[in-house]
Amino acid sequence: LVRIANLFRNYLLDNKNVRRILMIADEMKVDKVQTGKRIKKLMDEKGDTVLTLSQITGLSKSAIRNYINGKNPPSLQNLGVIADIYSVNISEIVVYRKEK
Repeated sequence: LVRIANLFRNYLLDNKNVRRILMIADEMKVDKVQTGKRIKKLMDEKGDTVLTLSQITGLSKSAIRNYINGKNPPSLQNLGVIADIYSVNISEIVVYRKEK
């Protein structure tokens, strides 16, 4: 979201409301730990293991472990794949936190 907002920043800075939204977006970061916990919860609810999710998605087991452990956030593409598998919206997986 922040990257997309930055692409359009130069075109939209004339609008005060848009400028305010972009400022808020710049302060928000993905909470990798909480996002990983949500992925783990979805896996647990369906009874999936790291191996199972890896086989279904084509993602490596280490990538999935890194998501779950909060080491790396999934890319938008991988979030879409995971969301589709568990029939949820990406917004139900990703947790944002305000940068201090």
